[in-house]
Amino acid sequence: MRSTNSHCVLKFVRLAVVALVATTSAGQLAQAVPMVPGDSVLGSPEAKPDPLSTIVDSLTSPFATTNYTGSVVSTVLSGDTTNKLGGLTFTYLVYNDPGSVNVLERLSVLGFAGLATDVSYNPTVPALGVAPSLMDRSFGSGDTIGWQFVGPPLSPAGVIAPGTNSYLLVVQTGVSGYTRGVANVIDGVSTSVAALVPIPEPTSLVMAGLGAAGLAAVVARRRRRK
Repeated sequence: MRSTNSHCVLKFVRLAVVALVATTSAGQLAQAVPMVPGDSVLGSPEAKPDPLSTIVDSLTSPFATTNYTGSVVSTVLSGDTTNKLGGLTFTYLVYNDPGSVNVLERLSVLGFAGLATDVSYNPTVPALGVAPSLMDRSFGSGDTIGWQFVGPPLSPAGVIAPGTNSYLLVVQTGVSGYTRGVANVIDGVSTSVAALVPIPEPTSLVMAGLGAAGLAAVVARRRRRK
């Protein structure tokens, strides 16, 4: 059964892509994207990570539904000289198997609450791939980072069709630890798989808590005014 929430998210993101394409210049696309909670920006192609980075860990997580099968490969890197935040770099690759019926339209990864992040994709790794049209981060603590794949005419980038894969999706952080978390693959139906994600430092957890408390206070004040 298809998820109503997933359909609403995809519809909203498609509209956001149109708005961003209309308001963002080509020069902005090559800039680094330090993403804060609530951000939604066009996909940023960058030569990241450093190919000489050290692979700390890698995890391949297969997924399967009645409409599509594939896998998400998550990797943790250290010594990434392009990471200005000074910590671990996390990368993700999405594969849609040739036997799938449906295209894939979104990957979202949970586990970035309270963290400073720089988000991009590498347009040369692998040699053939699909670029994300849009990158976004959830409100509040900013726990979820997502990449949206939207096809023409709304975006020239395209969706992840059967037999294709995404380009390398990159999140640079300032943390030194990692663990197994959750990623969601979406085509209208959301499928969860395991993925490697950061372990927040104590300071980040405190900041995330303060941010959530502040948001709750704002909501409470608005309710009292009604």
